[in-house]
Amino acid sequence: MIQLDDAFETLAGVRLDTVQPEDEAEVRAAADDAETWRWFTFRADGAYFDTQFWPNFLVHHRSPEEYHFIVRHQGKVVGATCFLAASDRHKRVEIGGTWYTSAARGSVVNPVCKFLLLQRAFDWGARRVEIKTDSQNARSRAAIEKLGGVFEGTLRNHMILHDGSQRHTVYYSIIPEEWPVISAKLQKRIENTP
Repeated sequence: MIQLDDAFETLAGVRLDTVQPEDEAEVRAAADDAETWRWFTFRADGAYFDTQFWPNFLVHHRSPEEYHFIVRHQGKVVGATCFLAASDRHKRVEIGGTWYTSAARGSVVNPVCKFLLLQRAFDWGARRVEIKTDSQNARSRAAIEKLGGVFEGTLRNHMILHDGSQRHTVYYSIIPEEWPVISAKLQKRIENTP
């Protein structure tokens, strides 16, 4: 199911690129904001970039189950996103590990990224795309729900955040039967978002 031999199109000035070692400085600059990492199990600001983020991001950027992308808007790195937990056998994949600079949040960037990733997943034959977030992350939950993700439930005490606090994880999914309507809505949002 998973293949990355085709590049993503650039849409509304947004492009997803597979991560390369030479992207380090740009990604480091984009990631250097402690607030970005509030809901993550790791951090990438300051010294954490070298110890927790960049080595893992490079190692897993194209592993059998994970594909990491940097997100560019108008040519500038504004974040990253991933395909995670890919399963050919079960024809499912997760979209996750998504973060954006504060300037990119609420812009056209997230709708474009989700459109491109969902389109690719369903073109591959995915029968399920999962998206999850911290139960307390209201911004992320609202974005997933606006996207059209169907809430499936909460896994209690699911993860430990970087600060040691407990995370309850909420799960959403999108299946192929829902994709045509979601795709049309996303395309309209992209056209109408500056």
